Amino acid sequence: VWPADMKDATCKGYDVESVDEACQRVKEVIESLEKRHSGKDIVLTSHADTLQILQTYMAGVDPRTFSSFRFKNGEVRPLLLTDEAMPAPSPLTYA
Repeated sequence: VWPADMKDATCKGYDVESVDEACQRVKEVIESLEKRHSGKDIVLTSHADTLQILQTYMAGVDPRTFSSFRFKNGEVRPLLLTDEAMPAPSPLTYA
């Protein structure tokens, strides 16, 4: 699914939500959290793809490239409105 996501943010193949749909969903969550918990630090947990889509979207990076910014198990990253928080991209490999 990741190669299809990189080509088309509206791809709904493989019976999954599109990158665009995930962006909309996480945007609504962030807006709601900001209203309810203004000025506080919040820890988000989720599946890696969702967090990677969220981070690319918030940093202004093309969300279609989310799969290039893999999380390590248990990794903690700041969610910033800048691409400075983004790790170096890792190309997709299939073993």
